[in-house]
Amino acid sequence: MKIVTKSRFCHFLSVLLLLAGTACSDQAVTWSAAERQNARNLFESIQAANEAATLSNALPAGSAGTDAAEAVLAQLRRASNFAALVDDTVLIKAHPALRKKFRQQYQPALAQLIRYYETGELPAGQTPARDMRDFSKWFIDKQYEFRW
Repeated sequence: MKIVTKSRFCHFLSVLLLLAGTACSDQAVTWSAAERQNARNLFESIQAANEAATLSNALPAGSAGTDAAEAVLAQLRRASNFAALVDDTVLIKAHPALRKKFRQQYQPALAQLIRYYETGELPAGQTPARDMRDFSKWFIDKQYEFRW
């Protein structure tokens, strides 16, 4: 069973990654070298999540336990690992609401997707694909408010 079925999830993350690298704001904020380096973890996480979505969308039904499904899981874990490295101060500096959206929507969705690919089960009420799309939409909607 595939949790992300030919969705716009992949498209949203692709656009999100593009915008993250190019979006600017009129608000002047100075970024230290350490902060810029830490912000790269955010972009690496999004890139890995995008790769996971691309791979997932290509999976045929009943692919659980296959090498292809394992590749999706590896990218989700990579995304989660990079996400854990992002400092809250960097998220807040980029946008005042980013820390909350990232920690309460994006990271839990990654964890739920990882659990799904590990166990094949998704507890009732969990909607990680929708949560990822919602995070991506919010990010795109706020692209000109980010202070990169």
